[in-house]
Amino acid sequence: MRPLILFLFCCFLQEATAQLSGLVLDEQGNPSPFTSIYVQNTSKGTISNEEGYFHLELEAGTYSLVFDRIGFKKQIQEVTIGNTTVVLNVTMVEQAINLAEVEVLSGGEDPAYPIIRKAMEKREYYLKQIPAYKCSVYIKGMLKLLEAPDKIFGQDIGDMDGMLDTAGQGILYLSESESELYFRQPGDYKEIMLSSKVSGDDNGFSFNSATDMDFSLYRSFATFPRQIISPIASNAFSYYKYRLESSIYDEEGRLINKIAIIPKREEDPVYRGYIYIVEDLWNLESVDVYVTGRAMNEPIFETLHITQSYVPIAGTETWALFSQSFNFRGGLMGFVFGGQFVGVYSEYNLNPELGDKFFNGEVFRVEKEANELDQDYFDEVRPVPLTKEESLDYSRKDSIQVIRTSKPYLDSLDKENNRFRVINLIAGYSHQNSFKHQQWQVKSPLDGIQFNTIQGLNGRLGLAYRKAQDQDRNREYEISTNVYYGWSNKQWLNDWSLRYRFDQIKFRELTLAGGTRVSQFFESVPISTANNEFYSLYFSRNYLKIFRKGYASASYKQEFFNGLMGWINLEWSQRNPLTNKSDYTFIDWKDRQYISNDPQDPANFSPAFATSNNLKVGLTLRFRPGQKYLTYPNRKFIIGSDWPDIFLYYTKSIPINNISTTDYDYLAVKIEETDQTIALVGVFSWMIEAGFFPNQNSMEFIDWKHFYGNQTVFGNPQNYLQRFQLMPYYENSTRDPYVEFHFQHHFNGFLMDRIPLLKKTGFHFVAGASLLQIWPGNEQTTDTYSEFSLGIDDLGWGVFRLFRLDGVISLKGNTFEDWGLVLGLKFPPLNAN
Repeated sequence: MRPLILFLFCCFLQEATAQLSGLVLDEQGNPSPFTSIYVQNTSKGTISNEEGYFHLELEAGTYSLVFDRIGFKKQIQEVTIGNTTVVLNVTMVEQAINLAEVEVLSGGEDPAYPIIRKAMEKREYYLKQIPAYKCSVYIKGMLKLLEAPDKIFGQDIGDMDGMLDTAGQGILYLSESESELYFRQPGDYKEIMLSSKVSGDDNGFSFNSATDMDFSLYRSFATFPRQIISPIASNAFSYYKYRLESSIYDEEGRLINKIAIIPKREEDPVYRGYIYIVEDLWNLESVDVYVTGRAMNEPIFETLHITQSYVPIAGTETWALFSQSFNFRGGLMGFVFGGQFVGVYSEYNLNPELGDKFFNGEVFRVEKEANELDQDYFDEVRPVPLTKEESLDYSRKDSIQVIRTSKPYLDSLDKENNRFRVINLIAGYSHQNSFKHQQWQVKSPLDGIQFNTIQGLNGRLGLAYRKAQDQDRNREYEISTNVYYGWSNKQWLNDWSLRYRFDQIKFRELTLAGGTRVSQFFESVPISTANNEFYSLYFSRNYLKIFRKGYASASYKQEFFNGLMGWINLEWSQRNPLTNKSDYTFIDWKDRQYISNDPQDPANFSPAFATSNNLKVGLTLRFRPGQKYLTYPNRKFIIGSDWPDIFLYYTKSIPINNISTTDYDYLAVKIEETDQTIALVGVFSWMIEAGFFPNQNSMEFIDWKHFYGNQTVFGNPQNYLQRFQLMPYYENSTRDPYVEFHFQHHFNGFLMDRIPLLKKTGFHFVAGASLLQIWPGNEQTTDTYSEFSLGIDDLGWGVFRLFRLDGVISLKGNTFEDWGLVLGLKFPPLNAN
């Protein structure tokens, strides 16, 4: 009986719904892509694909279907659905300008301006009109390589693991997804991905995201990452000109005004294109705009083209987004790429039942079974049909995947990649077993060759082994060891570490380490070895100050709850002093010579301190209020917060006879906020830290609080928020209470775009300030130390904006102390500090 009921139920479902499909063309017989097709006065519908095809699942009944494409006359077609597939082909007619309604009086303003003023007045209303909603979202995303060079850096491009055809073209990413999207005013979002398909990866999860596609001209600005001004923002008249292109009544009697938005200045952060505004309601009916890479401060992009279609979903005044597409094109180093992300929004519920804790920081979640649905499922539910190219990509890559995940194929690939070549003697060598997810590596000996005045020429040889326990590397461990040798001080050193990462949801990670190595007095590395080597050999300036450290340590990391991350470290170390053993330099400067390895006394060439032992426990807590995150099966991704990070640091040195000779406590609090936007003025970041040593019974200079200084002309913009650019490295090291403050502001073209000639360069002004206050009692410093800087960022050409140049002045109290230029190097091998 039960099988019979199930059979009859399935038959009922099959008869209750049927598929409507067809082709949408223009008057010339060309496909009409991305035409919105929906049931009148609802959000149930679909859009046509690039080839003009569409299909839509509907229950039996009679419907009024709306066919709407930007720039074309809206059509309403009556269709009756039974229990068989219905084919409906439609021809879209291009809208003609109604000259009788587009009239500009001599000497008067364009009729678009009063319409825009009305839209500006209603912008805030429509932004906040819907208090909350739930809807279904289908997204299809594609990234395609349009052109590729034959070689890059001397290496053949080939077919990029089967992705490219003989013309150097191919789809790099193709994915579909279905999600439920929840929203609550003023700006809370949560997306739950229910199904996901990635071409060529059965186990993969889609990168598609409705929250990432969140875009609305009802907001005054949108970040790309530069703030782009909406054409209906309150200050838009300062940036746009407007022209009424047409005013056409649609099939439902609404007068739709097509308005061209035209930048007043080429370099301004604005859109170009058209917006469609409904007369009397003054809401957006459609959007067809694009923004250039230059306007976005993203030189890798040529353009980003955005289209949107809104439909009434509850009465005549409540409109919601029905479909949108993001189309982009760009290039880098001979590669030309393009892509699109298309979203269809349906089944709106304007009164969702959302608990108080529903919006809890999780803005995106992928259900565990989301990638378990097969191709047949998506063939039934996708509202946007696949193009021939997309269908072929799914078929080809799914077939290739079976081969390329097999053990014989992976073994054959490893056999070729693991082949030893002569170049490996200097470039390093790695051997991997892809099927078992393991790899061992001998690091390049060239990377470890350095020079300093203590070890002279010194080298490092490193060996590492890495093993993942599953394909997604949710559990992974790594063992590494390094052997060091200094030719001038004749010392061999060796250290090792074991890192085990075993929980990507709570970020649990355990690390054990030990051995002997050299360490800077400020162990957080105030100057890179490469920068010190350059200054030593060419200018006889040896800023690196190091000691020998024998140690054993254990550290653990975990997120206790969303927003609270913790690190704990237990370390025993023996610190031994080192002295200069080499005076070698490329240039013999007559007016200078190397200083000692004593950071407190450059003229002391004897050991800087007596050997000491230190047993300490360190605790770091980071609290990030309102932290937002993404949840994938077995993995969590943190995406930041609208609030500053709060850090708590505590270190306890424990005195034990014959084990530890130090006895002190250190406590500090830091508050940090990065990349906060101030409308069009740019983005700013700031940090403030205060700390002290409540217990100082027994300390070495190594244990003092040190600050990031800089005595070179080079800098690393990635750490400007914690570095003093003109402060000598150990001049202000202290055991006394202190406060330090850093501020950086990037104007993002707000100033540079107003300067003739310079506005064409793509350069941007930056400014900064730093302050250090140490309270009296410190042996070296009692005055306030401060720095102020003004510079130019994004120096370079095209997409290669690798440099930043700052002019910096420093003051002691209110007295000018020094000035200098700092060249910031952004490319990792060039990073100076």
